[in-house]
Amino acid sequence: MKKFLKIAIALISVLCLFVASIGFFGFRSLKAEAKIDVKALPQNGPATVVTDSFGGEIFKFESYVTLAEMPANLINAFVAVEDKRFYSHGGVDYKRVAGAIIKNIKAKKMAEGASTITQQLVKNTQLTSEKTFERKINEMAIAQKMETVYDKNQILEMYLNVIYLGGGNYGVQSAARYYFGKKVSDLSLSECATIAGITKNPSKFNPKNNPKSAKNRRNLILDLMKAQGYISETELENAKHKPLKTVTEVKNNFAPYVREATYEAAKILGITEKQLASGGYVVKTYFDPLSQKAADDGIKNSPGAESVVMILSNETSGIIALASTSKTEVRKLRRQIASTAKPILVYGPAIEQQLISLATPIKDEPTSFSGYSPRNFNDRYYGTVSAKFAISKSLNVPAVKVLSDMGTETALSYAKKLVLPLTEKDNNLSLALGGLTEGLTLSELSGAYMALANLGEFSSPSYVSEISLNGTVLYSHTAEKTPVFSPETAYLVGEALSETAKTGTAKKLAALNIPIYAKTGTNSVNGKNLDTYSVAYTSKHTAVCWRGNSDNSALSQTDTGGNFATESLVTVFSELYDRFSPSPIEKPAGILKTKFDLEDFKNGKLTLAAPNTPEGYFFEEYVSVRSLPSYQTSANFLAPTLDGLTVTSDGNEAVVSFFGKKPFVYQIYSVDVFGREELLFEANGQNELQNYAFSIGFLKNYYIKCGFIDYFGVAVWGEPEKIAVYSGFNIFS
Repeated sequence: MKKFLKIAIALISVLCLFVASIGFFGFRSLKAEAKIDVKALPQNGPATVVTDSFGGEIFKFESYVTLAEMPANLINAFVAVEDKRFYSHGGVDYKRVAGAIIKNIKAKKMAEGASTITQQLVKNTQLTSEKTFERKINEMAIAQKMETVYDKNQILEMYLNVIYLGGGNYGVQSAARYYFGKKVSDLSLSECATIAGITKNPSKFNPKNNPKSAKNRRNLILDLMKAQGYISETELENAKHKPLKTVTEVKNNFAPYVREATYEAAKILGITEKQLASGGYVVKTYFDPLSQKAADDGIKNSPGAESVVMILSNETSGIIALASTSKTEVRKLRRQIASTAKPILVYGPAIEQQLISLATPIKDEPTSFSGYSPRNFNDRYYGTVSAKFAISKSLNVPAVKVLSDMGTETALSYAKKLVLPLTEKDNNLSLALGGLTEGLTLSELSGAYMALANLGEFSSPSYVSEISLNGTVLYSHTAEKTPVFSPETAYLVGEALSETAKTGTAKKLAALNIPIYAKTGTNSVNGKNLDTYSVAYTSKHTAVCWRGNSDNSALSQTDTGGNFATESLVTVFSELYDRFSPSPIEKPAGILKTKFDLEDFKNGKLTLAAPNTPEGYFFEEYVSVRSLPSYQTSANFLAPTLDGLTVTSDGNEAVVSFFGKKPFVYQIYSVDVFGREELLFEANGQNELQNYAFSIGFLKNYYIKCGFIDYFGVAVWGEPEKIAVYSGFNIFS
């Protein structure tokens, strides 16, 4: 590894030296060909406004701030730490490049970069962030070109308005508001140095999250400013002894939501976020203040991990609230989804394909699938269970069995319909347990569950409902719904998820006493919980809570999907439905509650209960009407049939003989014209009758009926069969 590192550094250094050597020759032609995308540069234009669903302002971007409005200490701090020869080089500091090469070789690592302020401006506005030699060459060429088009003050001004400074803040004005609650013009020397220090590592030197590191970085920059003659010794000492105080409350307390909404808006318009900020747009979102409070409260008491709660409106497909304590931007939070995959990638598709129903018996026991041996949580197994039970208890083995029988290709086809970015790398049985190559974002996961809430119709979640400019609507969101599952399938999956919320892994939701459907998931690796989920929906809303850590550090062992994540959603839904209860999801016409034979089920066979099956020997479950013809009727509790029934006459006598298929009880009886019955013969436990003779009475009908004794000792009779009648002329009907 060390040898490889030395070689890599040497190569990089040689390349850098090559670049430096051709700076006066080769770059002349490159510079001439370099093009500057003026539109991508920050503009001194009107600030864009973000509104809620009612049109009320929730965020306004900080206006572009001119160099004249910035304190000299702020400008000098950035120049001192980022580019001390800024005013003398032509866009590329070749002396600094050479110095960086020497230092990197001595340190045997990339200890120092050599990008100038001009190069950083180019990198942030003109190019992608990919780390390639070609991109670096282009960056240097465009930087030199930019120095011929714009003067130093213009470049510095644009740079200070576009540089990323942590916490979702671009530009020094936004950073001044966020960290210190003041205009950039009012920053002190200490605060100027602190903001300048963030650039190197916006996470590590964020003064809110890492005050100690930020303070050390500040003091380093103050020393540089003193060494370069920008401040006096007295100013240095006074600033160093200033406590690092940041504001705890900022005007925008919806930062995660605004960050995601503006990213989406910029993508819709085909511009950068920086361009959006100063474009004077009005970005109307689906944001709902009351729902946001519910989301905020949902993670308020969520200990020991990063947490995110997202709430969607099923009607509009709009994301109406987002609360996050994650260090990672929510759209970049792509994680393993664990057991939340089961309803959308396994059971839903299998029911849709009529491979299973909620009543289907599945053997829950340790099973190996060509070397892949999934285990249930806590290694607990239940024997023969229904698919519904397997879903509600989040059993792993049954899910893998169903996926194995159905085929992973089928699962992937439904993932595509749900716009889930799965690939052929996910074409394996671990798909059933949410073991994905790249994972999913929360909006992708919640969108799939919202399709179940909307009876099988999928539409992509969206933050933005409308974008306008100077009163002209440029974009209006329409929830385009695509059928993925039939209404019957979606309803049946919902029935299982309703049970999950009552008695299963999400049973804490039962306290809400509302029609709610839920699924939990816990991503555990080597016995350590890394991600936990709870996803729930009603007829009105879909919500998801994720807990984990961006650095993949482990959660506590008690932190499961059914624990803290579900508790968060209890808070969310209790506030959403504080004043009313949502209606249940409407049952489609093609759903029927059907009786199934319990004895056959225990033996791994799914059959319809016979009409005479007594209480306690059948169970009821919802099924799709279209699947009914595929079920056979159980032979249990069926009335026995008669084989070889013969009736002969001898004068006024009739003689009866027959065979039965199994021991049964039978009766021969008459019914007169007044409907009065008379029992002639009865037997129990016999399977045949030979030549039983009885006299025929005037105007009487004669019947035989067969049956069996049920488990309660009660006779269960089949339909009676007429065997004779005396009409005055003959004895047979």
